[in-house]
Amino acid sequence: MLADAAQTKTSTMRTPKTVLRLMRLMLVAAACMASIAGPVAAQAAPPGFVPQIIVQMAPASPGSTQRLSPAAAAGNRLMSLAAAAGVAVDKAIPMSGGAQVLQLPAGSTPAQLRSALAALRAQPGVADAEPNIRLHLQLVPNDPCYTAVCQGQVPYSDGTFGTSEDNQWDLQNPTLAGAAAINAERAWDTTTGGATVAVLDTGILSGWPDLQNQILPGYDMISTVDAQTNPLGRNANPADLGDWVTSAESANVNGPYYGCPVDDSSWHGTFIAGEIAAMGNDGQNIAGISWGSKILPVRVAGKCGALLSDVIDGIRWAVGMSVPGAPANPNPARVVNISFGGTAPCGSALQSAIDDATARGALVVTAAGNESGTIGVPANCQGVAAVGAANQNGGKATYSDYGDGISLMAPGGDLSAHNTDPGLISLSNSGTTTPSSNVLRIEQGTSFAAPMVSGVASLMLARNPQLTPASLLALMENSARPFPAVNGLATCDTSAQSGDPNNPSTSPAAQNCNCTTATCGAGLLDAAVAVQNAVDPVAVISATPASPQAGASITLSSAGSSPSPGASLATYQWAQTAGPAVALSGANAATATFIAPAPATYGFSLTVIDSAGNSATSQTQVVVTAPAGSSGGGSAADPLELLALGGLVLVALRGGRRSRN
Repeated sequence: MLADAAQTKTSTMRTPKTVLRLMRLMLVAAACMASIAGPVAAQAAPPGFVPQIIVQMAPASPGSTQRLSPAAAAGNRLMSLAAAAGVAVDKAIPMSGGAQVLQLPAGSTPAQLRSALAALRAQPGVADAEPNIRLHLQLVPNDPCYTAVCQGQVPYSDGTFGTSEDNQWDLQNPTLAGAAAINAERAWDTTTGGATVAVLDTGILSGWPDLQNQILPGYDMISTVDAQTNPLGRNANPADLGDWVTSAESANVNGPYYGCPVDDSSWHGTFIAGEIAAMGNDGQNIAGISWGSKILPVRVAGKCGALLSDVIDGIRWAVGMSVPGAPANPNPARVVNISFGGTAPCGSALQSAIDDATARGALVVTAAGNESGTIGVPANCQGVAAVGAANQNGGKATYSDYGDGISLMAPGGDLSAHNTDPGLISLSNSGTTTPSSNVLRIEQGTSFAAPMVSGVASLMLARNPQLTPASLLALMENSARPFPAVNGLATCDTSAQSGDPNNPSTSPAAQNCNCTTATCGAGLLDAAVAVQNAVDPVAVISATPASPQAGASITLSSAGSSPSPGASLATYQWAQTAGPAVALSGANAATATFIAPAPATYGFSLTVIDSAGNSATSQTQVVVTAPAGSSGGGSAADPLELLALGGLVLVALRGGRRSRN
């Protein structure tokens, strides 16, 4: 239905007036027939529809004297605002960060939710309101990989890399194992990690020997109760109980999983945890990238995926912030891995949670996406590491999203028929519904490229705990290897981001191509160089506002910069390098400001010197535009608009799978 709607939208044909008159007559006739036949059953909501709204309240008036908890007071206030707006609601559910989930009555339709959104946004006491969307498991475009090699049962030995396809090629020396390999072996000569990594996913299977001593006490943040996979709702057990969906569940229009993709349990979180921190050098199975680190499991996805509100709460809990109803997290993470993605914009509630995590010193690492198109949520949020997938030869994997916003590329596997890429190997389970036996599994997807960056970030933090999230990302980008030119491949072209990514013959983007820094970020992840450079100071520049206009006051900040280990930042030196001359205020302070006199591109440099005498320099450009005219502009697409067309708002687990059992 979504495709049909899109085709209708792009049609340039005009409808003759006679046809319009005939259509009106047909509608009148249909209405008459309906009145004769009597009332009909209400139309089922489209697949993926969630009758909930995430509301962020404006600050309460100073005169409020309610003797209630802040969450309860906010809930009461929201219910009153909803009533004043004429919005029928069942209840308000407190979230982290002061937000609330507004539950609409059962049977609510997308049209009613859109009406409620408009009414709430018009209320002075509401800062923002957005739909609560469901995050679904989404498979990447896969071709069969059930070869003798993929199905073999030869156990892997940590640190031992053979010549067969099914080994951990992705961690080896790139000159031997393929251009995309991250060279973790050389990084291990320096450190095997130590920083805590939160995995927001389907939970963890704790029965794997490789994870026995690697898992910290986590939390199940899934708010929806399910008798099979989440009978207790939110609770202190983040174990993966399965996320399978049957055809009967998907076809039941009155059930909670109507329209959800039919599939076996994915054990997605365990695979990712294994990539990051499976115990190394123990002679069995696989080695994680940062086996000296600990995994903080935060279960946010079960049957039919995850709710955005649960992911938002999971981010804040993972970094040690309070979440209503959840105990305090005594082990805040420095890295948060989120292998979800989709086509929705980054809403203010999610961006606020990411900003909070960044302020707590945690780098949020996201999967770029598997639609061979532009990146979606949460990779399109500000301040995250958006990771695309490269195949073994260093080209863009067929499925990987690319273009503006990609930070860098990491191995993701590429099992398409025209490729010999073996995919990635990690920990999984043979159970199709509930857990059964431990098996190793072959996977592909940006889901599994993101943990590469999370693992390397943990290695870097083990060397220099003072690195900020911005410094971590800047160092990884600056140490990335250049993209190779693979013979026979065209250069990646963002103008080809169209067509059906599941059918490479109709989508030029769903092909391997040679990356450039304009299409795939800074380069290919290199663990060894990133870890080596982790002890250097880093100069990071941020400019606000993000889209300044002529005449505006612009602030340049060094807040993301970091010193060498054991030192502190002592000196700041700002200088203008391009554009019309401006007067810099605070040229020797941590922040500098200037007034942009005219539309132009302004260049600036920042040099920081730490107390040990080490220095670093960075440059940035600030593009200043003319003041907006009177013609106005469009607004970002509301995720609910996709639902109104009968399609899914897919914010997906970014991976496909191939079993090795």
